[in-house]
Amino acid sequence: MGIHRMSGRELAKTIGRGETYVRERVSDEKEWALSDIAKICDAWGLSPEELISKASQ
Repeated sequence: MGIHRMSGRELAKTIGRGETYVRERVSDEKEWALSDIAKICDAWGLSPEELISKASQ
């Protein structure tokens, strides 16, 4: 989110979810749904592989 200068609120709006939903996943309390990962990838112009590799850096 930081690379794209996007807040949790903005990410939630982008993927059509609530702020609490996104916050729980960003803080690793719960797992992301594959459909949410696909929406994030579309919004950021990344493949799922790119998103995962960038997240682990």
